[in-house]
Amino acid sequence: QAKLINEHNEISLIAPGQIEVVEGSPGDLFSLLPLTTEVTGIRVQGARWPLEEATFEIGNPYGLSNRLAAERVNISIKSGLALLIKVNEQGKARCG
Repeated sequence: QAKLINEHNEISLIAPGQIEVVEGSPGDLFSLLPLTTEVTGIRVQGARWPLEEATFEIGNPYGLSNRLAAERVNISIKSGLALLIKVNEQGKARCG
């Protein structure tokens, strides 16, 4: 597991069986994109637009531009691979 971090983004891979934690301030922006043809069982808790057992497919940008509703969001998936991009709109990434 690894993260790519620069002053504007934190990018990480989410695989089945892991829980990815996004920390920040309410209103912080993040996107979740499928890297495989289909990502199933997507669960996003603590976001402005939570998900439960959602499915994403490549070409359907359903997971773009969500926001933290609290200081912590938990994300998990059941199958496939997803890319998590946390955006720092102020230009200084925070490592969590």
